[in-house]
Amino acid sequence: MLSYIIYNGHLLPSGDAFATADSRALRFGDGIFETIKVVDGRILFLDDHILRMQEGMRTLSMSLPVENLPHFVADQILKLLEANKTTSARVRITIWRSGSGFYLPENNVSEILFSASHLDQKNYHLDKSGLSVGILTGQQKSPGDLANIKSLNSQLYVFAAIKGKEMGFDEMLICNTNWNIIESTSSSIFIVTGRSLVTPPLSDGCIAGVMRKNIIRIALNAGIQVTEHSITESDLIVADEVWLTNVIQGIKVVVSFREKNYQCVIAEKMITLINQESISNS
Repeated sequence: MLSYIIYNGHLLPSGDAFATADSRALRFGDGIFETIKVVDGRILFLDDHILRMQEGMRTLSMSLPVENLPHFVADQILKLLEANKTTSARVRITIWRSGSGFYLPENNVSEILFSASHLDQKNYHLDKSGLSVGILTGQQKSPGDLANIKSLNSQLYVFAAIKGKEMGFDEMLICNTNWNIIESTSSSIFIVTGRSLVTPPLSDGCIAGVMRKNIIRIALNAGIQVTEHSITESDLIVADEVWLTNVIQGIKVVVSFREKNYQCVIAEKMITLINQESISNS
C-alpha cells in the first residue's frame, strides 16, 4: 500500500488506525469494494465502476451522503494519487456500513476508504506463458441477489486461492450449485470456440465484472460474436482459448486445463482493442 489513504474525506497516513473493534466491515464483512486502474491520471472505466458500486449499495441497502458520486470518486482518487506523488496506481475503494448492531444494522449510512498500491503494468499486455487452472470442488457459489456484487465477504475466493496453491494451479475456477463454471478466484471467464466468445450470464452467479462488461462491448463492436450461456467442464475441453479477465490485468490466457492446451489468437487481437478503448473511454 502507498503512504496515504483517504478515509471519509480525510487524508491520513496509511499506517494510522481508523477502524474500531465494532466495525461492521471487520465483524460481518458488511460492505462492498471496487478495484480501479489509474494510468497517467486517467481513471479507467470509471462510469462502469460507479454503476456497479451503486448497484452493490442498493442491493445491501447502504447509502453514502454524497450528491454527485462520480465527481466525488474521481476527485478523491486524484487527490489520493497526488498525495502519494504518483499518477498511476491500483486504487481500492472500500465502502462499509457504519454503526454497530448485530446482523440487523442500526442504520444504512456508510463509511468510505480510498487506498492505493503500486501498479506493475500500465498498458494491458498478453502474457503468453499462460496459466494452469483447476476446478474448485469443495465449495460452490449460489446464484442470487448477492452473487453479482463485489462484497467484502470474499471468503470463497480466499478459500479457492489457497486450494489452488496447494494443488499447484495458478488459478482455480469456481462453479455454481449447478456445477457450471462461473468465474475464477480473481477474474471473469471467457472461452473462445472458433471466432465466438462465450461467457457465463450473470444469472449463473458470477460477479458483474467491469472488464467482462467491456470485453463484451468491444467484441461486439469489432464484429466478434458473443454469447452469454453456462459453461461446463466439457466446454473447456473443446474450447480453442480460455481467458480470465479483470480490470487490472486485462486478459490472462489459460495455457492448459488437464491434458488440453489452448491458443491465444483472438486474445491477442482483443488486448489491442482493450488498450485502444481504455484510452478513449477513460
